[in-house]
Amino acid sequence: MGPLKYLAAVLLMLVSIPAALADETSGNSHNATLAIYLAPHEYNQPVVLRHAYYTYWVNRGEIVAAVAQNTFRPMFREVSTCEGGNTADVIAWVRPQLFYNPLMEIYYADLKVNFYRADGKPIGTLKSKAQRNGFLDSFYYQRSYDVFADAFSKITDQLSQNTALQDAIRLSMAEKVAHAPCAIVGLVPNP
Repeated sequence: MGPLKYLAAVLLMLVSIPAALADETSGNSHNATLAIYLAPHEYNQPVVLRHAYYTYWVNRGEIVAAVAQNTFRPMFREVSTCEGGNTADVIAWVRPQLFYNPLMEIYYADLKVNFYRADGKPIGTLKSKAQRNGFLDSFYYQRSYDVFADAFSKITDQLSQNTALQDAIRLSMAEKVAHAPCAIVGLVPNP
């Protein structure tokens, strides 16, 4: 029975090595959960994009929520939108702006992302801008998505390089901060 136990232990170790390597190489900067908060007016008040003969109303909330989830997913253990009373280790209040210059045919996106601990205390702010060429036509939704994706990729680059913000996230997780509902961020004064 001795060699059988030894073989079972070796097999167990071999099975656990790929899982451990996957955790280390997955690109997650931390093991935190993230809730994305967008103010209600981002969903209720669309932005108008105009050209000489075309006018489109764009709902920034839907586009930004989708882009933010796809962009932040590799960096956090779990990413969700802030709905109801759900909680997370980190709350990101995303403030998007979308513009279109019809003369130059350029879409512009400005992002300001404020990061908060689970208890609502601010831990950092990141900003980015992006622009993308494109005519205002029936593909306005995809072009708006693409310009926000460019802006969010700059945010994730800043986040991966900002060691102070990453340390603040790890510290808040180590302190076992009480989790308040993520919608409380809307009541916090702007930093």
